[in-house]
This record gives sequence, C-alpha cells and structure tokens, in this order.
Amino acid sequence: MLHTTHCTLPTKYTYVFLLFSGEESGLVGSRWFAEHPLIQYSKVKLLVNIDLFCGGDDGLMVVNANSRETAPYVDMLDRINEVQGLTPKIARRDNAANSDHYWFTMHCPAIFIYTLGGPFGGYHSPEDTCAGCGLANYHRHMTLLRAFLEQL
Repeated sequence: MLHTTHCTLPTKYTYVFLLFSGEESGLVGSRWFAEHPLIQYSKVKLLVNIDLFCGGDDGLMVVNANSRETAPYVDMLDRINEVQGLTPKIARRDNAANSDHYWFTMHCPAIFIYTLGGPFGGYHSPEDTCAGCGLANYHRHMTLLRAFLEQL
C-alpha cells in the first residue's frame, strides 16, 4: 500500500519516497514495484536512488549518469556543485544492476548516488556499525541534493 502525506511547503513537483526490501537478494523489492507500479512512469521527471551515503568523504558517484535521459541532470548536479563547492568531486558511471534504481531505468530516468572513498569500509557487511559510518560530509551532500531537487 502506498502511504501519502501532504507537505505544507509549496513544491513544483510531487515527491514520492520509496523504501524497498530485498536489495541484497537481487533487487527483489524494487523489481516488484517497478513491474507493479502505483505511479505513472510518464509523470516521473527523475528517480533518485540514494544508498551508501555514509561510506566515504571523497565525493559522490552517480550510476546511470551517461544515458541520454539522465546526463543533463548530472550536468546540473555538477554545475550546482561547482558554484557551491559542497563535495570534492562528482564521478559518473554507466548504468549497472547494482541498486534499486536499476529496474526503473526501463521506465523513466533514474540515477543512483553513493559516496566515494574515505576510511570507512564494511560495504553491507555484518560488521557494519554506526561508529564506522563516515558522516563528515553528510550535511554537505544532502545540501547539494536539496539544491539539485529545488532546481529540477
């Protein structure tokens, strides 16, 4: 069931927040939702998947950054970062079936953003702890994402 809530601040677009299970088991939850949508994909301007946002402080990686549908958005993210200097770099990768954005790329523009580098390891490991989470640039990364969403 899709739960909706109303924001008191005026926005240009409707934002939908989705949470999935089964990513580590083969993107099971996102695949199911993508195949049984509760939203019209033709109305989706951009799906932004944020995962692994406490793993490093060396910048951001954008997956599916080079497609015709998404490259202009990543260019916009770069321009905002150039002006505001919020992260050391924004790197780009082609699309990969490595996170929940993947199934949506068949229906609408979708990107996956994660943090790069830093001394923090344990990629989805049973040994992960909050103490091992690198949050030094978390606020700056979220400020960048907010500025990006406001300019869409």
